[in-house]
Amino acid sequence: MFLPLEKIVQQEKLQNNLDYLESFLRRLTLEDENSVFKSIPKKEVFSLSYSALQVFKNKKSTKDNSSYRIYIPETQTMDPIAAFKSRLYKFEHIKNPCWYEPPFIVPNIIKEMQMLWHGQVFSKEIPTPNMKEVLTDIRTKWFLHRQTKFKCFPYFYIMSSNNCIRNEIVNLLIQHPQIKAPSKIDIDFWPNVRSDNIDSYADNFEIPSNFLAEDKFIITFDASSSTFFQNNQLFNSKGQQKYSTADFIHAFNKNVKIFVFLQNPVTKLYADYLTNENTSNPQQFHDEVIESITMFKKCLQVCKLVECIHQKNFTQTYPVSLHLGIYWVFLERWYHKFSTQQMKLYSIEDALNCKKCLMDNIHSFLSISDFSSKESNPNIFYNCLNPEIPMLKETKIILNAFYSPYNKKLAQITGNTNFLWQ
Repeated sequence: MFLPLEKIVQQEKLQNNLDYLESFLRRLTLEDENSVFKSIPKKEVFSLSYSALQVFKNKKSTKDNSSYRIYIPETQTMDPIAAFKSRLYKFEHIKNPCWYEPPFIVPNIIKEMQMLWHGQVFSKEIPTPNMKEVLTDIRTKWFLHRQTKFKCFPYFYIMSSNNCIRNEIVNLLIQHPQIKAPSKIDIDFWPNVRSDNIDSYADNFEIPSNFLAEDKFIITFDASSSTFFQNNQLFNSKGQQKYSTADFIHAFNKNVKIFVFLQNPVTKLYADYLTNENTSNPQQFHDEVIESITMFKKCLQVCKLVECIHQKNFTQTYPVSLHLGIYWVFLERWYHKFSTQQMKLYSIEDALNCKKCLMDNIHSFLSISDFSSKESNPNIFYNCLNPEIPMLKETKIILNAFYSPYNKKLAQITGNTNFLWQ
């Protein structure tokens, strides 16, 4: 059986607790002379933390004794770009965008406070949280983490249309002593970005951030395979274009460096099919290619190209991911936010002809020292690009004809004829 909060805690006691909490928080910030909050206005205390608490005064009714409340801001309802810009600190001597995270208040304490002051119900078996115990716990956690965490986001991005090749390039890159890898390669954060889960993204770079706190020359990266292609927030519920993945990344670091590795879309489509469908039937692939091209052309009769490529109600119906090989449409979004001086594009087939040249080029673009990586097994790169069971010749002819005009557009935009894949 559940009882409402007012049945458990009298209004007078609740008011006393809340008054005491405000006084406690004020004393706590004054006691800690080295607090990162020292220069922050009182009303913003706790609001900078991603696990933030905010203390504010409710002036809706003079009859309401609960004049102070505690809550976790619902930042996902804000303009995400504006929310991001307000949270970031940039240290000029560090390439990665970094900031100091204020002391962390553990989630279970936050939850208890929410329940206590939002008037939510308690079970008879669960006693009302004791105010002094809660505040003692806060004090302990505050001073335990008073040194604050140094957190960083990536300085550069690796975007590849072939995950196998991407993994090998990453393995070569992290041999350089100045490059530290995140905790996992496929983070896949930006296409599904929400301003209330930034902290979880930053956690992936905790190890590189620890190095960065001691060595300003360290850089880290994000090599998520979905970053270049997916734009899940590009259209709102009315079908209007809103934010692209490039918009979000630019909001955090307008000086970011980006490497894009593109495979021949014909061989990419076949490789993705073999991997995702867990099958090795060239004839089935041929049939689904024919069906997908037919559906795509019908879409173009009623919609714009960008909608047929990005709108899920279209793309999720294609038997094969034909749209992902129309690279110039995706690239156009990135060029809208980032200059060509910030982006390096490579044809995978061409780049792998000289891996040392590729690594030297990347190191130079990142403005880091030269470093000779250990040579990787050449068979790995060959296997990444050449499946055991070849595609049917007639399928290849059809796909070459389909992608040819889009490849020409890509070559025109980039000024690189390698993207013709002839």
